[in-house]
Amino acid sequence: FSLAASSGRLFAIGGRNVEGLLATTESYLPSSNTWQMRAPMESPRCCHSSATLPCGDILVTGGYISCAYSRSVARYSLESDSWSEQTPLDTPRGWHCSATLGGKVYVVGGSQLGPGGERVDVLSVEVFSPEGGTWSRAAPLRLGVSTAGLSPLADKLYLLGGWNEAEKRYKAAVQTYEPATDSWSRAEDLPEPTVGVSCCTLSLPPRHAPRRQQHRNTPRHEDPQQAGKNRSQERSETPTQTGRA
Repeated sequence: FSLAASSGRLFAIGGRNVEGLLATTESYLPSSNTWQMRAPMESPRCCHSSATLPCGDILVTGGYISCAYSRSVARYSLESDSWSEQTPLDTPRGWHCSATLGGKVYVVGGSQLGPGGERVDVLSVEVFSPEGGTWSRAAPLRLGVSTAGLSPLADKLYLLGGWNEAEKRYKAAVQTYEPATDSWSRAEDLPEPTVGVSCCTLSLPPRHAPRRQQHRNTPRHEDPQQAGKNRSQERSETPTQTGRA
């Protein structure tokens, strides 16, 4: 299944179990630790991806539907608790990633079936614009991966790990996409190859809190002459202790 966050809730969408593909939508509310069933998708699917639009709606892309990789795109409205079909992808894909950056949804990587029925990497990157509900293309991946992790950070997308069909290997690669230049580049690899990874962006407080400004009359900034007078006055006012035999 895919998992997306919106309006303080988590939404688990689709997937599969022992009975087959699922069309279900379930929402989790952390404050009450409860799950609630929502309107199901029109078509059961797995191996899809979901991302949250700026308005709070959730966009589900691709996946495995009716024994084939799909171009289908569905949009869930939190306000009306309903699903609607959107303009489909150009390329059918599953096991891909999606993330929202700069108000647009980027659909990245994944795999589909080749002419001989074999799984092949999908290198194309498709970009969804919510205003017009249209798709465009971004620079393709240099290294195709499925079941990787994707997250935005500092105006870039970071694609971590994944499975490469061409080499039949798990990858430790970290690929970064910069919309300003419409280009992909390689960052430092992960410590080890990984697959089936999920990732998100965390906002952490500064490692060291800024020091408070010291008062001007603290010992470090005290006037030397005034400090001497204060010490003399303290000695003169110190009570004398007497002992008894």
